[in-house]
Amino acid sequence: MARQTLWVAAAAVIGISGCASEPQRGPTAGSGGPSASRASASATPMVGGHSCPSRFRPTPDAHGDVHDVMVDYVDALRFDGREYLSMDSTPVKQTDLGAGVGRIACTLSGPTQIDPAYRLQDGDATFVPVGTTIYAVKGAPPDQELAAEHDGAMHLYKVRPPR
Repeated sequence: MARQTLWVAAAAVIGISGCASEPQRGPTAGSGGPSASRASASATPMVGGHSCPSRFRPTPDAHGDVHDVMVDYVDALRFDGREYLSMDSTPVKQTDLGAGVGRIACTLSGPTQIDPAYRLQDGDATFVPVGTTIYAVKGAPPDQELAAEHDGAMHLYKVRPPR
Protein backbone atom coordinates (compact mmCIF):
# COMPACT_ATOMS: atom_id res chain seq x y z
CA MET A 1 0.00 0.00 0.00
CA ALA A 2 1.05 3.59 -0.48
CA ARG A 3 3.28 4.99 2.21
CA GLN A 4 2.01 8.32 3.50
CA THR A 5 3.87 10.98 5.43
CA LEU A 6 2.17 12.89 8.20
CA TRP A 7 3.70 16.30 8.94
CA VAL A 8 3.41 17.53 12.49
CA ALA A 9 4.47 20.98 13.68
CA ALA A 10 6.09 20.56 17.06
CA ALA A 11 5.21 22.78 19.94
CA ALA A 12 7.75 23.31 22.69
CA VAL A 13 6.13 20.52 24.65
CA ILE A 14 6.51 17.84 21.98
CA GLY A 15 9.87 16.42 20.99
CA ILE A 16 10.56 13.78 18.42
CA SER A 17 13.83 12.13 17.39
CA GLY A 18 16.52 10.59 19.50
CA CYS A 19 18.91 11.70 22.15
CA ALA A 20 22.56 12.26 21.70
CA SER A 21 24.27 9.21 23.09
CA GLU A 22 27.65 10.78 23.84
CA PRO A 23 27.73 13.62 26.35
CA GLN A 24 29.21 16.76 24.87
CA ARG A 25 31.05 19.35 26.87
CA GLY A 26 29.36 22.64 27.54
CA PRO A 27 30.81 25.91 26.29
CA THR A 28 34.53 26.17 26.90
CA ALA A 29 37.30 28.66 26.28
CA GLY A 30 38.24 28.73 22.62
CA SER A 31 34.84 27.46 21.47
CA GLY A 32 33.02 30.77 21.63
CA GLY A 33 31.55 29.86 25.02
CA PRO A 34 32.23 31.22 28.50
CA SER A 35 35.82 31.82 29.56
CA ALA A 36 37.95 29.24 31.34
CA SER A 37 37.48 31.12 34.62
CA ARG A 38 33.91 29.77 34.83
CA ALA A 39 33.16 26.55 36.71
CA SER A 40 33.70 23.47 34.57
CA ALA A 41 30.68 21.72 33.09
CA SER A 42 31.36 18.69 35.29
CA ALA A 43 30.88 20.87 38.40
CA THR A 44 27.38 21.82 37.20
CA PRO A 45 24.78 19.11 37.90
CA MET A 46 22.97 17.26 35.10
CA VAL A 47 19.29 18.23 35.16
CA GLY A 48 16.46 15.71 35.05
CA GLY A 49 17.87 12.32 35.87
CA HIS A 50 15.61 10.52 33.38
CA SER A 51 16.66 8.53 30.37
CA CYS A 52 16.03 9.84 26.89
CA PRO A 53 12.92 8.52 25.14
CA SER A 54 13.30 5.33 23.14
CA ARG A 55 12.96 5.07 19.39
CA PHE A 56 9.41 5.29 18.04
CA ARG A 57 8.39 2.49 15.70
CA PRO A 58 5.38 3.46 13.58
CA THR A 59 2.84 0.68 13.13
CA PRO A 60 0.50 0.15 10.20
CA ASP A 61 -2.98 1.61 10.50
CA ALA A 62 -6.20 -0.38 9.92
CA HIS A 63 -5.58 -0.14 6.14
CA GLY A 64 -1.98 -1.35 6.38
CA ASP A 65 -0.48 2.06 5.65
CA VAL A 66 2.51 3.21 7.71
CA HIS A 67 2.58 6.90 8.63
CA ASP A 68 5.86 8.61 9.45
CA VAL A 69 6.14 11.65 11.65
CA MET A 70 8.29 14.68 10.85
CA VAL A 71 8.88 17.55 13.26
CA ASP A 72 9.57 21.24 12.76
CA TYR A 73 11.30 22.00 16.07
CA VAL A 74 10.93 25.05 18.26
CA ASP A 75 14.23 25.99 19.99
CA ALA A 76 13.31 25.09 23.57
CA LEU A 77 14.57 23.63 26.82
CA ARG A 78 12.98 22.59 30.11
CA PHE A 79 14.49 23.44 33.48
CA ASP A 80 13.12 23.37 37.03
CA GLY A 81 9.57 22.60 35.88
CA ARG A 82 9.44 25.48 33.36
CA GLU A 83 9.66 25.51 29.58
CA TYR A 84 11.89 28.14 27.99
CA LEU A 85 11.86 29.28 24.36
CA SER A 86 14.60 31.01 22.39
CA MET A 87 12.80 34.20 21.39
CA ASP A 88 15.26 35.77 18.95
CA SER A 89 18.61 35.12 17.33
CA THR A 90 20.54 37.83 19.20
CA PRO A 91 23.46 36.04 20.85
CA VAL A 92 24.04 36.50 24.58
CA LYS A 93 27.40 38.08 25.47
CA GLN A 94 29.74 36.20 27.82
CA THR A 95 29.67 39.21 30.16
CA ASP A 96 25.88 38.73 30.55
CA LEU A 97 26.19 35.15 31.82
CA GLY A 98 25.66 34.33 35.47
CA ALA A 99 26.40 31.04 37.21
CA GLY A 100 25.85 27.64 35.64
CA VAL A 101 22.56 26.23 36.99
CA GLY A 102 22.47 22.83 35.30
CA ARG A 103 23.38 20.76 32.23
CA ILE A 104 21.28 19.30 29.43
CA ALA A 105 20.54 15.58 29.89
CA CYS A 106 18.71 14.81 26.62
CA THR A 107 18.75 16.40 23.16
CA LEU A 108 15.65 15.57 21.13
CA SER A 109 16.69 16.64 17.63
CA GLY A 110 18.48 13.95 15.70
CA PRO A 111 18.14 11.29 13.04
CA THR A 112 15.78 8.93 14.89
CA GLN A 113 12.16 9.33 15.91
CA ILE A 114 10.53 9.10 19.32
CA ASP A 115 6.90 8.85 20.31
CA PRO A 116 5.02 11.96 19.11
CA ALA A 117 3.24 12.11 22.48
CA TYR A 118 6.54 12.64 24.37
CA ARG A 119 6.57 15.77 26.54
CA LEU A 120 9.70 17.71 27.47
CA GLN A 121 11.07 16.82 30.91
CA ASP A 122 13.54 18.73 33.06
CA GLY A 123 16.94 18.57 31.36
CA ASP A 124 15.54 18.14 27.82
CA ALA A 125 16.32 20.49 24.95
CA THR A 126 15.44 20.41 21.29
CA PHE A 127 18.80 21.71 19.95
CA VAL A 128 21.18 22.25 22.90
CA PRO A 129 23.63 19.28 23.01
CA VAL A 130 23.76 16.81 25.90
CA GLY A 131 26.14 17.97 28.64
CA THR A 132 25.94 21.66 27.74
CA THR A 133 25.77 24.00 30.72
CA ILE A 134 22.61 26.07 31.25
CA TYR A 135 23.44 29.54 32.62
CA ALA A 136 21.54 32.15 34.60
CA VAL A 137 21.51 35.58 32.92
CA LYS A 138 22.77 38.56 34.91
CA GLY A 139 19.98 40.99 35.80
CA ALA A 140 17.18 38.46 35.22
CA PRO A 141 15.75 35.85 37.60
CA PRO A 142 16.46 32.26 36.44
CA ASP A 143 12.76 31.49 36.57
CA GLN A 144 12.37 34.00 33.69
CA GLU A 145 15.56 33.82 31.55
CA LEU A 146 18.36 31.31 30.95
CA ALA A 147 21.13 30.95 28.38
CA ALA A 148 22.71 27.93 26.68
CA GLU A 149 25.02 27.41 23.71
CA HIS A 150 24.34 25.52 20.50
CA ASP A 151 25.53 25.86 16.93
CA GLY A 152 28.42 28.11 18.01
CA ALA A 153 26.32 30.82 19.67
CA MET A 154 24.97 31.48 23.17
CA HIS A 155 21.16 31.72 22.99
CA LEU A 156 18.75 33.50 25.35
CA TYR A 157 15.76 31.45 26.54
CA LYS A 158 12.70 33.08 28.09
CA VAL A 159 10.13 31.21 30.14
CA ARG A 160 7.05 30.23 28.16
CA PRO A 161 3.92 31.76 29.65
CA PRO A 162 1.42 29.22 31.03
CA ARG A 163 -1.33 28.19 28.65
